Amino acid sequence: MSKNLYRILITLIIVIFIIILFKYFHLRAYLGIAGFNRYSGQILQIHSQHPYTFVVAYFIVYVLLIICCAPGTVALDILAGFLFGVFWGTALIVISYLVGVCCNFIVVHYLLHDFFLKRFKKFKIAISGNNKRELFLNLTSLRLIPIIPFWVLSIIASILKVEFKLFITSAFIGILPIAVIYALIGDGTRNAILSHGQLTVGVLFNPEIWLPLIALSLIMVSPNIFKYIRRITKK
Repeated sequence: MSKNLYRILITLIIVIFIIILFKYFHLRAYLGIAGFNRYSGQILQIHSQHPYTFVVAYFIVYVLLIICCAPGTVALDILAGFLFGVFWGTALIVISYLVGVCCNFIVVHYLLHDFFLKRFKKFKIAISGNNKRELFLNLTSLRLIPIIPFWVLSIIASILKVEFKLFITSAFIGILPIAVIYALIGDGTRNAILSHGQLTVGVLFNPEIWLPLIALSLIMVSPNIFKYIRRITKK
């Protein structure tokens, strides 16, 4: 069987599995504020009745989304804080993320290297840097910008043949502050629902929500600030 056929089969299996998850658990009904208000109580009840099953299901869905280079992990990050609190929510996000990006890195390295090499050539040149230190700083700082998909950085790291230790270290440093902030938002959302009975737009005025959002904004601009400072100090 050819390598291309293997790639198609693996992709189809993963896509079918995700579709089954959405159909079986009716995940579309939970999307949006209205759906969240309607089902948040049920989510908390199911979690309290089957905590370990919920953790395993969360982990599997998170890893599969990363392997498939699909969006949706931000919602899962917030959900982790909502269900498990700041500490355990952060831990679950970080572990799921690291396993996912490792799988993503390995899949690209062994199955899709040539395919992505042609398509990400410009990114490869921009991120590679002049030495290993610059490469590490580039990978780490770009992970601090949530608007850049995580899978793009995993693909670039793989086609650059970055050392696995360097890759996983940059991924850990990059995801940790983002995970804490999203877990704080999720935990603040849960507290707001417990206080007011439902989630509304007014929750954005809650310090438990807007303070993490401000921190997230600062983290997003921090790589540019550091680059500016480095440029000034070199002169």
